[in-house]
This record gives sequence, C-alpha cells and structure tokens, in this order.
Amino acid sequence: MTHIEYDDKDEAWHLYIDFERGSLFACPSCGTACKAYDAEKKQWRHLDFWNWKTYMHARVPRTNCEHDTRMWRIFHHYVHVAMNELDLTSVKRIAVDETSSRRGHRYITLFVDVDTKTVLFATEGKSKDTLEKFKQHLMNKAATTTQIQEICCDMSPAFIRGIQEQFPEAEITFDKFHVMKMVNEAVDEPSPFIPWG
Repeated sequence: MTHIEYDDKDEAWHLYIDFERGSLFACPSCGTACKAYDAEKKQWRHLDFWNWKTYMHARVPRTNCEHDTRMWRIFHHYVHVAMNELDLTSVKRIAVDETSSRRGHRYITLFVDVDTKTVLFATEGKSKDTLEKFKQHLMNKAATTTQIQEICCDMSPAFIRGIQEQFPEAEITFDKFHVMKMVNEAVDEPSPFIPWG
C-alpha cells in the first residue's frame, strides 16, 4: 500500500496499492515469473470501514510471458512449414472426427489421410461448415473435391450433410468404433418383444 486518502465530502476512504518497478508476476498461462510490460488502473468498492465508504485503487500489471510466446511461435512456425509442404493432389480417402480439450468445450474437427495417416487439416467446430472449410483448403492446395472417393466419419448428421453437400461423389463410410458402440447399446437394451431367460 502506498498511501491512504480521506474524502471529507464523500465521507470515504481511498486506499492506494501499487507494485515496485521491476517486480515479477506469475504468468496466468504457465505460471512463469515475468515482468509487467504495462499496467491498468482499477478501482474496487471495499467493505465499509465502520460508517465510511472504502475504495481500493491499484495498478493491475499485464504480463507478457516470453517463454510461453516463444514456444507457441516455434510451434506455429513448424506447423505452417509442414502445411505448406503438404501435397494433397493424391489424397483419395479421408477420415473426419471431432475432439475437444475438455468435455463440452471448444471442438476441433480433424481431417486425416486414411492411407498415409497424415493430418491434412484442422479447424474449430464440429458442424457441416467444417467440411466446407476443408473443401476450400483442398482447392487452395490445387486438389479437387472429385478426387475424394471415400470419407469415413461417425454418424453425425452434420458431417453426413456436409459430405453430401461438399463432396457429393464421395462414398460415406461409418467408422467401426461408432457402429460397434451403437450395436452394443442395442444389445444391452432389453427388447419388449424378446423374452429373456
């Protein structure tokens, strides 16, 4: 705390908090101690001190974690280089599936060459629009939609619709994991028409 002021007119205490130049703060992403590159002035209403209003004023530091940004710059550089070198003109069979980092949060759809097991494209979301984005990616890489003969996916209506709209000549194959899951669920569900025991 640097100092306290009392406002007679407003009958309020103002507490001022600051940090010393060169102080280190934990990066909110990785926890690495780093210096502040900037600060934002903020004010909060504190619990009243007896009958007087109380306000806290502070400069909130903004950090820039060099370790974290350097790592991501390197990662993005090599992904960019690999994607530029990728030749999609001979791709014939692809698999499509979505994943998320946490259950129910931010889906990513991946497109993989079935024959080479190479990731061809990744995009946010899991809607039929992901197929349109992949089609555009193919065209940007001098490939065509007609060269795609087969697309393997789960039984997502969005994927099926997207394939039918963007790759009408491709055959749809449902992946066996999802087919077997559906079969197992059907077998486990007792039927009213089949006597058990």
